[in-house]
Amino acid sequence: MKKKVVVLGATGSIGQSTLQVIEKFSSQFQILAITAHCQGDQLIELAEKYSVPEIILTDEQRGREFKHKIPPALKFSYGQSAVLEVVQRKEVNIVVNGIVGSAGYFPTKHSLLAGKRVALANKETMVAYGEIINEIIEKGSGEIIPVDSEHGAIWQLLRNRNPQEVENLILTASGGALRDHPHPHGASLEEVLKHPTWNMGKKITVDSATLANKGLEVIEASRLFKISWKKIKVLIHPTSIVHSMVELVDGSILAQLAEPDMKLPIQYSLSYPQRLPGTIPLLDLVTRGPLEFRHPDHKRFPALKLAYRALEQGGSYPCVYNAANEQAVEMFIQGKIGFMDISAIIEKTMDNHENGSGKDELFLQSADGWARNLAKEIARSR
Repeated sequence: MKKKVVVLGATGSIGQSTLQVIEKFSSQFQILAITAHCQGDQLIELAEKYSVPEIILTDEQRGREFKHKIPPALKFSYGQSAVLEVVQRKEVNIVVNGIVGSAGYFPTKHSLLAGKRVALANKETMVAYGEIINEIIEKGSGEIIPVDSEHGAIWQLLRNRNPQEVENLILTASGGALRDHPHPHGASLEEVLKHPTWNMGKKITVDSATLANKGLEVIEASRLFKISWKKIKVLIHPTSIVHSMVELVDGSILAQLAEPDMKLPIQYSLSYPQRLPGTIPLLDLVTRGPLEFRHPDHKRFPALKLAYRALEQGGSYPCVYNAANEQAVEMFIQGKIGFMDISAIIEKTMDNHENGSGKDELFLQSADGWARNLAKEIARSR
């Protein structure tokens, strides 16, 4: 019987890669619905290309304006409530969450409460609300399989392994577009968006350049794998061949290697525990050449160190870190602040935060809004 899949954020890079994977394995998976925030025309094109029967726009205003464009054979709805309804349907087996930002939290939460498998690419869910999500899973409701290449690698390496055998998790980072830039302070948006190895959306590409993306992944890893931040290391690995590593107590290091293509972790999150034939080229280590690693430069790119600080302080600090970063990145993309202002805004927002519970959903939502507003104020004063 085919597994029924809902793809959230279908117009983004994760969403489109998911559709490509499912197309190849159409005998095993069926797409029930796809969603986007406001890109209705593209959503219709994807629905027609991949024979998807239902589409949803989360932006209500855009949805009302767009409903007259919907082909008669295509089911259409709009609004956040429509997304929460579709992920909880009895026939749905897997929800792929490719939404960008903290907007991905409620779809993840409701999917898990409905007992679904969540193929999670939306790292902000675990960063801002990870303690709540873990409580839901611990009560036996649903499961998360990470889609981020780094967390997908670690998830595979830790399968059936005694936690007491694990010394450290080692996340790799490409270093982003500015890793060798002589003057990142003055980097333009165009320079920042030229990622050397991955093809991603604007927000995550900017995060990659500041190393905030790796900071978010450190927080996510701590929560997904229930491990202290003190045992999570980061190495810059420019070619993105080694996706992550696990260091064991006896000094052994286990690693997952593959060509840098998100279709691989997406495919495994769908097929687990089965492995299906690859949809990407096999890795040729000889032609790929030496594997280079280096330590991150925290002075040039302080956002990573701030993520460790957020984890150490705990409570609502990871949520505030994420919200301040999202707001700062949006302002950078809009041309309102410079590249290095992003980390400075995150730090100043964290400096002004009064910590609260990481398990109080209403408080976290309030802290999220507070952090975004303060980030805007800090930006205006710079």
